[in-house]
Amino acid sequence: MSKFPPLGKRSLTAALPHFNFQRTSPAEVTETINNIGSTVIVMIETLEALNHIDGIAAIEGVDILLLGANDLSLEMGIPGDWDHTDFRNALMTIATACTYHGKCFGIAGIYTRPAICKLAVQELGARFVLGHLDIGLLAMTVICRDVYGKTHETPIDQLQWGISAYGIVIKDGKVLLLKQFGHKHELPGGGIEIGEDPKDAVIREVKEETGLTVGGPTLLGMESNLFRASHSTGKSFHSLLFYFRCEYVKGEVFLGGLDEYEKQYVQKVEWVELSSLDKIAVGSTVDYRTYIRQSNKTALD
Repeated sequence: MSKFPPLGKRSLTAALPHFNFQRTSPAEVTETINNIGSTVIVMIETLEALNHIDGIAAIEGVDILLLGANDLSLEMGIPGDWDHTDFRNALMTIATACTYHGKCFGIAGIYTRPAICKLAVQELGARFVLGHLDIGLLAMTVICRDVYGKTHETPIDQLQWGISAYGIVIKDGKVLLLKQFGHKHELPGGGIEIGEDPKDAVIREVKEETGLTVGGPTLLGMESNLFRASHSTGKSFHSLLFYFRCEYVKGEVFLGGLDEYEKQYVQKVEWVELSSLDKIAVGSTVDYRTYIRQSNKTALD
């Protein structure tokens, strides 16, 4: 079904992606697809196929021998036992046949044992690996945390991307923080808008939330975080948080352009002594104090 006659029995269609969906002569379509535009994959998932692996690999026109790990292990009487000697021997047998006949060795069905896939790729020469099934990815969940310390099991398909920039402003031995949720502190910062430079975003966010003008943002680091906004929208995010060291330029602190959600939990802006940094309660799912210390060390150096 992958090749056109005389090599196979594939039906002819008028427009294919190989030709930018433009109408192409049947002669050009069949010649191109048969020669370079199609791949023949033979799945090895029965004992009969394993016992005839050398003959299958020798067939002209076959490109990939793909091990169907679940079905093959089931037929072998060792369902899902990827560490069993018989299964490991089957891997080697298929890989050896592929190498001898110049075919590509592939593996499918092993989605939770990266060590097996590593063995197949690095030691047995596999070049075609199915990483997961769509339904498996959709069914997967992750653990998100909120600012109250609670955890939330969240389906991956409910996650949204969130990219934010936070500013670390140090002046006269104090760091600029927002006091929120009663007794906790957070850095000024927020979402980076589409098309906005992260450095411009952190300058804007600090200005909006604290009233201060800052400049010279220098990237200190980035954190990946799974976050549940229980305090506001209730949505879950896979967040990338960028932390910048910023220079104080001018202005006096005041609560500026907070959005409607922020107004519900942010109490005030304040300069906090660096000497009391270890004593504050962090109002974030990421402990940003490492970056404050890093920023202060850089300034002192």
